[in-house]
Amino acid sequence: LFLSASCDGTAKVWELLSGKCISSCLHEDANDAVGRISSCRFTSDMNHFVTACEDLPSVIFWTVDEGTEVRRVTHADRMFRCWSTEFSPDLTKMVGATCLGVGLWCNVTGAKLQGFAGHQEDATCARFSPNGNYILTSGFDRNIHMYECQTGRLLRKLEGHTNTVWHAEFSCRELEIASASTDGQVKIWDVRTGQTLHTLQAAGDLTQARYCWRLTDVRQ
Repeated sequence: LFLSASCDGTAKVWELLSGKCISSCLHEDANDAVGRISSCRFTSDMNHFVTACEDLPSVIFWTVDEGTEVRRVTHADRMFRCWSTEFSPDLTKMVGATCLGVGLWCNVTGAKLQGFAGHQEDATCARFSPNGNYILTSGFDRNIHMYECQTGRLLRKLEGHTNTVWHAEFSCRELEIASASTDGQVKIWDVRTGQTLHTLQAAGDLTQARYCWRLTDVRQ
């Protein structure tokens, strides 16, 4: 299965081999205002997925098979926006990158567990490490932060991009980090030292790098 989302407010679950759409949902509020979906993620068991919007203050949980709404979390501030969400590997927690920073929520009750201080502007991406022990974030402030999940302690601050960093990912064995920015660069970082290992520069007319997928480890 794979999951797609659009600025028209729809998210769709597809069967990869046949190309058949299994389910579809529409992210809207109580007044029928449709949001521009900024993030959609499966849970690790592939039974549910979550959508968040850049212009509606809500995060919605859906069933994969039918696209039925299971739970909705709405912020009181209408200007609130969530750029990115992800579930922990054990499905007990969800991390979100928002206009108010980075937060960690209980996936069962919806209660906020803690916040992660550090970004000076909107946080754009939040990702768990494969083992669930660390959280990686990026933001409008051009930086990438690595936190200890349990304590919220900032372990690393990676600086080097010259524009908004939209996406960051750990490698499979958590030895490297990849980041993508609107400066047109994808950078590979050493987790232990915080140093840049490689910088990939966009060619031609491509001026933005918005996503980088989880990579295999550069070093074996």
